[in-house]
Amino acid sequence: MNGTRNYVDWCKKAKFLGYTSLGICEEATLAGTLPFQLACNKADIKPILGETLSVLFKDDDATKFQVKLYAQTKRGWRNLLALNTSHNIENGGYIT
Repeated sequence: MNGTRNYVDWCKKAKFLGYTSLGICEEATLAGTLPFQLACNKADIKPILGETLSVLFKDDDATKFQVKLYAQTKRGWRNLLALNTSHNIENGGYIT
């Protein structure tokens, strides 16, 4: 449910419930990661950045499934950016 609420509201709710970290994993986009990260930082909550991508088996055009990928390090973030480019620009909505 990409962009279903204001990230500040989600951070307030997480803080109220006692969470110290909160993740984002929108489908096929990283567009919300910056506003999400800014809202988390303001609320003193650790942001966890991710994305949901469609995977297509190379040998079988009919088998497609989704994976949720999260970055743990700067290198992981760069890998996520590269996969996002492959998914949305180079391959037309999937990765192999």
